[in-house]
Amino acid sequence: MTAAFFLQLIILYLVYPGSTCRKHLCSQPDNLHERFLRINKGLDIKNILMADHQYNNTQDIYQLQFLSKAHEISRKCPTTTLKGDYPVMFRSTCPWFLDTDSNKHRYPKDIIFANTRCNKGCIGGKKGQVCEKIQVPIKVLEQTCCKHHKFQYEEVEILLPVAYTCTQLKETTQSIEIKSYGTDIPIAL
Repeated sequence: MTAAFFLQLIILYLVYPGSTCRKHLCSQPDNLHERFLRINKGLDIKNILMADHQYNNTQDIYQLQFLSKAHEISRKCPTTTLKGDYPVMFRSTCPWFLDTDSNKHRYPKDIIFANTRCNKGCIGGKKGQVCEKIQVPIKVLEQTCCKHHKFQYEEVEILLPVAYTCTQLKETTQSIEIKSYGTDIPIAL
């Protein structure tokens, strides 16, 4: 490093004490969880992943993750659906399992989401049927920079996969517009 460059770093460090140059001195803001709940209007991600009412608390979601791995749905698409008193995620013709996405620069750091291995079609489905994600938009907080010794976060909307369903393949169609009471309504042909 040249002396001039080193001098510029020292000046930057002194003039901008809360800048991103000092991330090692930054800490998390105290209100991340409250802010996350506020921007999502109190929505709890775990509740939207719990399709069956018999599974309704934090411990149960981790049990479902464990069951997913035990039934090997997380490794390959089963050839038959499960019968009996299993959660809908196992009895579906597009079975899914719960997976976790981790990102240390986001709040929440760990997000549980639905995933499937049935990418080639539904179990017992007809030709042209595929497993399609059911997604819910949620907002997360992405870490951007450090100011005044606190990490700053911005709201980012993501689509959270919460389940899968068996559907017909999407077809490319032409659409026309029909004028009705001054409103354009696209109609697929």
